[in-house]
Amino acid sequence: HERIAIFAEHIAKMGTALGRTVEAFNGAAGAFETRVLPTARRLEDLGAAGKKPMSDVAPINTRPRPLLSPVTDDLDAYVDRGKGTLSSV
Repeated sequence: HERIAIFAEHIAKMGTALGRTVEAFNGAAGAFETRVLPTARRLEDLGAAGKKPMSDVAPINTRPRPLLSPVTDDLDAYVDRGKGTLSSV
């Protein structure tokens, strides 16, 4: 049972990290679209176009899904979902 709890802890940590990564990516994609691309387009209009065409960066709309199996339901008493760590009960 301890091995499963430790594995569930690792999965919870990965899910949290993936969620933060998606948030950071979407923030960077938004800044790219609102700050970088308009400047690049103005440079193109002034004749300073590069060889590669500019492309948009699409945000990621998928989030990691939580563990919902019966095994993890039993572990809810042990896993602190907010921190992705095990707690002693």
